Amino acid sequence: MSISPSMKIVKQPDGILSRKLKEIKGITPEIRGLVLEMKTTMKEARGVGLAANQVGYDLQIFVIDETLRCNLSDTDSSESKNS
Repeated sequence: MSISPSMKIVKQPDGILSRKLKEIKGITPEIRGLVLEMKTTMKEARGVGLAANQVGYDLQIFVIDETLRCNLSDTDSSESKNS
């Protein structure tokens, strides 16, 4: 599996977005590299998540930006203070 230096995010009606994706049987060095490149692409696109098929790979892989997690209890308590 060769990974391009800058991944292009595909959009509808690209057929890969509606294809059945292949299950990952194990974490190989190639899969690790793909995940790292997907994270970079996601950050460059200012996204919060990215699926492998969105960058042209028919694999069941999804990355998310964990830094954007919010604590719902913090949100609830700040809203009640503002009420």
